[in-house]
Amino acid sequence: MKIEIWSDIICPFCYIGLTKLELALQDSTSKPSAEIIWKSYQLNPDYPQDAPAMPTYDYLVQTKGMSMDDVVAMTSQLSAQGKELGIDLNFEKAIVVNTKKHIV
Repeated sequence: MKIEIWSDIICPFCYIGLTKLELALQDSTSKPSAEIIWKSYQLNPDYPQDAPAMPTYDYLVQTKGMSMDDVVAMTSQLSAQGKELGIDLNFEKAIVVNTKKHIV
């Protein structure tokens, strides 16, 4: 089976989804063989490369029009999902510029 994954390396939804996929493949009784084909995309390709790093909270409030309460609720929910999977998501320290990481 081929699975094509489009992912931004800073996207917590992508990381949680990948972890769930890996667990599902491991837990499957038939243990399917999966070829994962990675594709890259950027959540915000227009974000200036020289922009100062900022916490994800501030970024979402400033660029997505979300209230701080909505951002905290969303990231708390994501953190809880991550914790269930053994993933430590820390949105207070996360930054948003990642274009150079996509070159790798």
